[in-house]
Amino acid sequence: MSNNRFDSLSGVQKASILMVSCGAATSAEVFKHLTDAEVETLAAAMMRIEHVDDREREEIIAEFVQECAALATGGLGRSVI
Repeated sequence: MSNNRFDSLSGVQKASILMVSCGAATSAEVFKHLTDAEVETLAAAMMRIEHVDDREREEIIAEFVQECAALATGGLGRSVI
């Protein structure tokens, strides 16, 4: 990830951008699985988002997909599901 702003974003900021990118219905489903404190933190971060360019959004989504793949394989390169 070569974008300096991207590299400086916190996990909460990246998650908030991902949630906004997913849309209201998907975000609502995710919120159902979070604690009240997590929802509050994430919602506040989502409200502070000013502008995200397409490249930055794509990098955040790509990082999320990589993290999900790593979790699905247990970090072993093979599926554990």
